[in-house]
Amino acid sequence: MTGEIVSLVTIRNTVHLGSPPVFAGTKDGLYRLEGGGWQRLELPVPAKVIRAVATTEKRLYVSVELDSDQIDRQKVDREQQRTWWMFRSSDFGNSWEDITPTNAWPIKGRAPWIQLFAVGETLLASENGGIVRSTDGGRTWLAPQLLGTSFPLSPIYAAATVAENTIYVAGDTGLYRTTNGGESWDLVNIGRPAQVLDLVAFKETGNGQDTPTTLYGRMEEGIMKTTDSGHSWKAVHAEIPMKMPVRNPHPPIVHVTKSDGVLYAKGGTPDNVHLYRVSANDNRLVPVQEIPRFNSGMLRSELYLRKIGRLDILKEMGRLDLQGRSLAEHLQKSFPGATQFFKQLAQAEPLQTNRLISGGLRGAFAVSDDTFYMEYNFKLFRWESGATEWYDTELEETAELDVDVWQMKGFKLTVSGNTVYVGKRDGHLVVSFDRGNNWIDVTPILPFPVKVFKEIVFASSTVYVATDAGVATSSEGKRWRAITDTAGTHLIMERLAVDGTNVYGASEKSVYRLESDDVTWKQLTPEVPDRVTSLAVDRNVLYVGTQSSGMLHFTLNEE
Repeated sequence: MTGEIVSLVTIRNTVHLGSPPVFAGTKDGLYRLEGGGWQRLELPVPAKVIRAVATTEKRLYVSVELDSDQIDRQKVDREQQRTWWMFRSSDFGNSWEDITPTNAWPIKGRAPWIQLFAVGETLLASENGGIVRSTDGGRTWLAPQLLGTSFPLSPIYAAATVAENTIYVAGDTGLYRTTNGGESWDLVNIGRPAQVLDLVAFKETGNGQDTPTTLYGRMEEGIMKTTDSGHSWKAVHAEIPMKMPVRNPHPPIVHVTKSDGVLYAKGGTPDNVHLYRVSANDNRLVPVQEIPRFNSGMLRSELYLRKIGRLDILKEMGRLDLQGRSLAEHLQKSFPGATQFFKQLAQAEPLQTNRLISGGLRGAFAVSDDTFYMEYNFKLFRWESGATEWYDTELEETAELDVDVWQMKGFKLTVSGNTVYVGKRDGHLVVSFDRGNNWIDVTPILPFPVKVFKEIVFASSTVYVATDAGVATSSEGKRWRAITDTAGTHLIMERLAVDGTNVYGASEKSVYRLESDDVTWKQLTPEVPDRVTSLAVDRNVLYVGTQSSGMLHFTLNEE
C-alpha cells in the first residue's frame, strides 16, 4: 500500500465471513485488507485521491478526486473538467454506484474538501460549514443546509456515531451533536471555559406565549446563545452561501446590542463592516441589506502601494497626484475618518498601518428608532432608513491613538431617542440632544475627573456612566451625581446592565444593584472569582461573563 493514509474504517457485518474487512483511504487510492495483505480496489473513474471514507453495517462510501497530475488547471479554473465523485458499495468495494450530490457543489472545477458521516440510512457530506444530507444511503439528496443549521467546520478533528441518528463531531469550535440524523445540531457544553465578551438577555415578545429568555454571548469564536442559563450553547452564524472554489469565512463579531426588541451585531471582514439582525427563529445573523457598507479595502491597497513604491499602479488608478496636499490630507479627503487617524496612518510602519485600519473597523455602534450610529475610522457616523449614505456627525477622536491598546479604549456609545452620549478616548464625555447634529461637552460638570470610560447605559431617561473614577448619573445631562456604596466609596464598575428600572454594576469583585432613583450601590453577590468581562440580567437571575472561568449565574433571593 502506498500514499498518505487519509482514513481507516471497518465494516462490522455478520454476513461477511471471517474478520471484518478494513479499508484504508489514501492519497494514492482505496485499499482493502484481506488474506493478510492489502488489495487496491478499482473505482469506476481513474481518480486516485481518496478524500473521505465512511461505513455502515451495509455500505461503504467514498469521496474521491483527481490527483494534481491528472488535472488540466486551465480547464479546472474555467469549470470545464470534472475533478471529484462520490461512490457507494454494498459488496465491500467489489462494485460501485455513483451517488455524487449535484445540488450542493459544482461538479466541474475545483473539488470541495468533503467529509463523510454515515449512520443507518443517513449519509452526511460536509465541506467548510455546509452540509448535504441523504436519508436513503445516497440515492437522493435533500437541499443543502447552510451555516446556522449545520456545524462550523474549522476543521473537524474527530467524529463518532453512537446510536441511530446520533452523531458527534469535534473541531476547533467545540463539540457538536445531532440526534436527528443531521437535521439540526447543538453545541455540547463540555465545561470548556470561554471568555464571554458581551452578554445580552433577550426575550421574544408579541407571540402570545411565555417563551424562555435567550441569552446571547459574544465570545472569541463569535455569537453563541443559550436558553437554559448557560448549560448548553448554540452558535449563531451569518448567512453564507455554499459556493466554490472558496467559501467566505464566517465574519468575526466585534459588538452586539439590543434595541426596540431586536438584537443587532457588528462584524465583517478585515476590510468591510457589516451590520446584522439576529434572527431568533432560525438562529442566524441576517445582514441589514439596505445599510451602506464602510469599506477599508481601497485605503489599505493605496497605502500598501505607496509604501512598496508601486507608483505606476497608483498612476493607473488616478491616485498618484496629491495635488499639493500632504498624504494625510489626501487620505482624509478621499476616505471617511478622523483627522488624527489619517495623520498617524500616513506616518505609520506597515504593522502599525494594519492595526490602525483594523481598529478603525472595530468601533462602537448603537441603534435607536431605526437610526444607526457607528464609529468608523475613529469618527462617528449616523444612518437612517431611506438615506443613501452615512451622515458625518463631525465627532471624532483628536487625541493620539495608541495602536497597542485600541481594542481596550474605544468610543463608549449609547443612544435613547434623539439623545446620544459618547465617552471618548481622551476622557471627554459629550452629549447630543438632536441625534448628533450638535454636541455639548459635559466633562467639566462631572462629579470627578475621568481618564477612561468603561460603559454608558440608559435606564428610562436617566443615563449612567461607568468610568475609572466611579459611576456618575444624570436625568437631563446638566446636573450630575456620583454613585457610591453605603460607606461613601466610589466603586469602579467594569460593566453595567439594565433590567426594567433597576441598574446593575459588576466590579472586579462583586455585582451590585441600584433600585429606582437610588444613588447607593447594594451588594448582591459574593466575590466573583475572576475578572468580569460582561453582565446581563433577567429578572432575578444575574449572568456574569468572566475572562477565563466561563459564564457564572446567580439567582437572587426575592424580597
